[in-house]
Amino acid sequence: RLTTVPDYESLARLLELGKIHIAWFSHASFEKLRGKRDWQVVCRPVQYDSVLYSGQIVVREDSGFQTVHDLRGHSFAYVDRYSGSGFYFPNIYLAGEGIKPLEFFSEVFFTQSHRSSIVGVLEGHYSAAAVFSSDLVYESGEGLRVIARTGPIPNDPLVVRADLDSALKTQIEQAMLTMHEDAKGIEFLGNLKILRGTSKYVAESEVQTLLKQGDSAR
Repeated sequence: RLTTVPDYESLARLLELGKIHIAWFSHASFEKLRGKRDWQVVCRPVQYDSVLYSGQIVVREDSGFQTVHDLRGHSFAYVDRYSGSGFYFPNIYLAGEGIKPLEFFSEVFFTQSHRSSIVGVLEGHYSAAAVFSSDLVYESGEGLRVIARTGPIPNDPLVVRADLDSALKTQIEQAMLTMHEDAKGIEFLGNLKILRGTSKYVAESEVQTLLKQGDSAR
C-alpha cells in the first residue's frame, strides 16, 4: 500500500509508529529528523550517472556578483528548510564563509521549488538563490552564473526501521539493488530516468565509501 504525506515530519512520525515500513526522505530531511531514531538506509538512487550531487548558489549572468561575499545587503532565495541543495548544505557553505544569512542578506525568501528560485533570480526578484544543478532544472541554466558550490550531497535515501524483519529487509534491498537487471525493473527505471535521471540503485555502503574518498582527497 502506498501512502503519501504532506511533509517529512509526518513521514518520520508514520515510520516511527510502524504505520509504514519503507520511506523516501530527502537527504537533508533524513539528517535533520533521524536524531537518535533507529533507522537504516537501504539504498540510494544513481541519478544523472552519480550517487552524489552538489548545490549551487546562482546569480544572473549579467550581474556584478562574483562571490557570495558580494551579496551582502542583497536578497537571497532558498527552496525550503528540508531541501539539501536548496537550504541545508548551502547554509553549511555560508557558515564556512563566516556568513549569517539573516544578518548578511537584506531579505530571505522560501520559494518552495528550485525552478521558482531560478525564475525569481532571472526576473530580478532575488539577487541570488541556492538550488540544485541549474542546468538540469531550467533550460540548461541559460542566463545564470554559478558563484559557489556546496560539498558533495548524497542522493535521497530509501529508509526502513532497523527493527524491521530481517528477511523482509533483505528482500527489499535485493529487489532495489537488482532492479536494473530485471525486465520489469528496467521498464520502471526507464520512466524514472526520464523524470529524475535515475538509472539504478546502490547500497549505502558504496555511497559512504565515495564520501570518505572525497573527504580524504580534500
